[in-house]
Amino acid sequence: MNAEDHALPVEASTSNLLAGWRDEPTILLSNFAANAIAYLPALTLPWTIGALMEHQGLSGSMAGLIASAELGCIAAVTALCGTFIDRFDRLRVVILGAVLSLIATLMLAVMPGEALFVAMPLSGVGFGICCAAGNAITASSRDPARLSARSWILMMPWQMLIWAAAPWIGAHGAVSGLFALQAAAVGVMLLLLIAVRHASTATGPARVLTRLKDRPRLAAFPLVLIILCTVAFWLRDATTWSLVERRATALDVDGATLSAVLSIGTVIGLAGPAATIWLGLRFGRLWTVVGSQILVGLVFMAIALVASPVLYCVAFLFWSGTSIFAWTYIIEMTIALDASGRTTAICSGLVFGAGAFGPLIGGLILDSGSVSALPVVIGCLSVATIGFAQAVARRISAPSVPQAE
Repeated sequence: MNAEDHALPVEASTSNLLAGWRDEPTILLSNFAANAIAYLPALTLPWTIGALMEHQGLSGSMAGLIASAELGCIAAVTALCGTFIDRFDRLRVVILGAVLSLIATLMLAVMPGEALFVAMPLSGVGFGICCAAGNAITASSRDPARLSARSWILMMPWQMLIWAAAPWIGAHGAVSGLFALQAAAVGVMLLLLIAVRHASTATGPARVLTRLKDRPRLAAFPLVLIILCTVAFWLRDATTWSLVERRATALDVDGATLSAVLSIGTVIGLAGPAATIWLGLRFGRLWTVVGSQILVGLVFMAIALVASPVLYCVAFLFWSGTSIFAWTYIIEMTIALDASGRTTAICSGLVFGAGAFGPLIGGLILDSGSVSALPVVIGCLSVATIGFAQAVARRISAPSVPQAE
């Protein structure tokens, strides 16, 4: 079985083949804009936790709990939308999510104290809708792994902008400034989505999957495996990410240096999705998936173990590229398992579901006064991710095992 077996999720007529190639830019921009919105809480997470502690007087565990509640809401909404997202016009759904996110982040920017426990769940609903619909669109692509990589190449400059602004705002302003940054970012991406919607044709990717007459069913065991793989992958990421700012402070790495390292790492990280575009599945799914997971696991262990400010910063330079490289192949496997896009949307929600526990675990580690448990947690999650990923890859590659039917 190869990538082409699941590349085209609709009936293979000549008109659909031509439409599929024509729609690739629309799919790409829609996916990028949706992810640019949906990942904002995660991108600003370390500084949000720090600002809640310093400006709102919250403990590390309480600040982590609030951040976890928002990410948990994103996860729940994404998973819920993912179960029936193939029945709707996805571009319209993404725009709806963006509007809800904009309203909520504006509320938080204007009155962060009073609206904190009301507007953050609302923003979670909006971000979750964007995540589900935007990532489900990826299933319309003829080559999901490479399209996902191209989308992340667009995400790199976006991350640089957010990471350049968030540390300064977190250090010099109240938490309302971080929510204002999110609102401005959502507004920009909403304009892009509206422009894409206006330019799309009647046969665009928002409608492609609604032509499926029968909703494919997925075998339970592969679904469980890909869910566990996603949870382990992103729980490791979120736990480490939630401690970035605090660990940097403990190692005497100031905010400006950390921001510069993250920005440089983002540029270097372009090599990750570029490698996916070049590599594809030419060496086979199993070896490519396992190799990518081992690579990113080694980078995370380096980040967790080093005690030198220089080595800590050097390890961070490789985080973005290796993580995106490994994640694009997990996305490819979700579409290989289920061409309708529902599994892709659900697993995208699990990114935030697993991430919801990351700040909580990080806050508990902070309150304990020691980060010695971090390497153990990261090591266990890395082994679990590799194990589940290779199990999924083996089942997809085995011709006797039924896929979506």
